[in-house]
Amino acid sequence: MFNRYRELREKRDNLNQILKREIGLDFTSTLILIFFVFGTVVIFAGYFVGLIKTNDFISAFILWFTAVVILDYTKETHDLKANSDRTLKEIRKQNEHIENQLRIEQEPYLVIKDHIVIAGSDPGRLHIIMFKNIGRGAALNVLATTDPEGKISIIEASNPHSVDLGPGEVNNGWAIDENQVIKGLKEQGVSIEDSVVLGIPDESSLRESEKFKADFYIFLWYQDQLGKKYKTVTKIRHSGAFFKVMENRRENI
Repeated sequence: MFNRYRELREKRDNLNQILKREIGLDFTSTLILIFFVFGTVVIFAGYFVGLIKTNDFISAFILWFTAVVILDYTKETHDLKANSDRTLKEIRKQNEHIENQLRIEQEPYLVIKDHIVIAGSDPGRLHIIMFKNIGRGAALNVLATTDPEGKISIIEASNPHSVDLGPGEVNNGWAIDENQVIKGLKEQGVSIEDSVVLGIPDESSLRESEKFKADFYIFLWYQDQLGKKYKTVTKIRHSGAFFKVMENRRENI
């Protein structure tokens, strides 16, 4: 039974290829086939019962055939448009994937290294921060602040206001202006007057539930080569003779 069905289907397909080549109709479409057969039966029935005269029979059949051709053309045009829309959608999806991959390849990721160096004066003052670009793309226009809005640079005036770092590149010494640090910390809600070292409690003097009081944040602001902006939020903790890095977290702006 299955083989017989397959043979009939192959014969239908062969006949359809011949008809499509000779008269331009695609009878693999169920709608076109039903439409054509129905109209043909109606015309012949009308002829045999006398509703259609002999002189009008050929004209009626030609008009009906023309209508079927127009319907078939309209269907093919619609199918071509649908296929074109699907292809265009796939191309857009592929382009978006390529753009995302390109952006990932060009994303920088700055982190503050180890700890903040403290100057040897008495009392000690914040002195130098070191950071590294661990991302795959260049980090441009790097700026460091302690205020969450990125408006108060904490870099000492004799240093460049901003720097650029390539992938894997390290900046081993950016001098800090502690007065600017204190201004920014006040924006974080930290009450300090003259010295970060004296104003931020040492974690060793705090109970476990109060360790957060030894923390503050430094923000690194930068952008990639495509102009997309990023921010690294670094948690710093006062721990004995160090201000150590607890966490680096990059955020998109």
